[in-house]
Amino acid sequence: MAEVIQCPQCDKKFRLPDNPPATFTCSQCSTLMDLSDFGGVDEPERPARFEGGGPPRSRKQRRSGGSGGGGGSPSRSRGGPKARGGPKASGGARSGGARRRRGAAADDGAYDDTPAGRRAAARAQKQDSNGVMIGAIVALVVVVGLVAVIMGTRDDDPAPTDPTKLAKKDVTKAPTGLTDASGTSTPTGTTPSGTAPAGGAPAGGAPAAGTPAGDSEPKAAPKKKPLRNRAIRTMKLRTFDWPEEVDAETRSQVDSAIEGLYRGGRDGVDARDYLQKQGRIVGGRLVSEFKNLQESPGFQDRDGASKAGAIDQVLRSIDGWQERRFREERVIRATSQPSFTESIAKRWVAWWATEEWKKNPREPWDPMVDSFEAEDAKKTKKKKKAGTGYTKRAGG
Repeated sequence: MAEVIQCPQCDKKFRLPDNPPATFTCSQCSTLMDLSDFGGVDEPERPARFEGGGPPRSRKQRRSGGSGGGGGSPSRSRGGPKARGGPKASGGARSGGARRRRGAAADDGAYDDTPAGRRAAARAQKQDSNGVMIGAIVALVVVVGLVAVIMGTRDDDPAPTDPTKLAKKDVTKAPTGLTDASGTSTPTGTTPSGTAPAGGAPAGGAPAAGTPAGDSEPKAAPKKKPLRNRAIRTMKLRTFDWPEEVDAETRSQVDSAIEGLYRGGRDGVDARDYLQKQGRIVGGRLVSEFKNLQESPGFQDRDGASKAGAIDQVLRSIDGWQERRFREERVIRATSQPSFTESIAKRWVAWWATEEWKKNPREPWDPMVDSFEAEDAKKTKKKKKAGTGYTKRAGG
């Protein structure tokens, strides 16, 4: 049987439900009664739900929970909480709840798809990009400053304090004279009378027995590097003097042979044989003819090119410089280009100026016997022979 309570103010009786609320207001005198002794519990606050369309309600209607004139159930398209059974909420409560939900979403870090939220996100992204750019510029300035400091310290290194380094520096920058204990100056390479120089060397500058001579011995002359083709191309044609070992009579006969060589015929054949018999000693006089022919009548003239070809053939019969050094079998002809004639002449100038005719004489080239393939085979065989053989093992 349900329990019955009585209002202490107006003595109006009420029947309690199975789950009474914690408090109850008398409907007659509006007296608030405490029902906690009867098992009353406060009903949890239910979330407000969205209200459907219709005119707004008055305060009395909102207090009593009634609907407005238009009434109507909340619209499901607006997300009304009908399934949760919560009381109807007014328009103000709906907008307030919406504002609270947006604030909570912003606090949780969710994306706010509103104009204000998009503008805030754009500003935040711009600030982040500006911060990254400023940080990169600062880092670059710091690196440049460090590099400048390091390079400055290297340039301003103090003088070495190591005694050995100081001693070497003093030796290289020694004065031209020496000073003895009495304060008198002595020229370099001499010693005072009755005394010997430091190191035990006897007076007179001769080194002591068993001691290295040092800088007093003459240094060997450096070996000359072989002349490159590029250096040969930059040479100019010139004339050379006769070697001292050639007498006046031979010089006169060579000049006459060159004139006969230019005439051709039987005189040209006899002149070629005579010059070839004289050998490399007359090479300088023959090479000088290229300079004379270049000036008159010139390599572009057929007569000048023909005479230059005659000199080239005599030189090839004396030394195989052109074929064995440059692999050039073509000879100068009357129809040759002036540039080709000049390049052959420059090679002969290099042959005589660098004394290749004396230091490295080459056998004349015979096209009936010699070939470039045979030359390559000889070089390959020589290299293989130099690399063969047994060597003694270390510690054996």
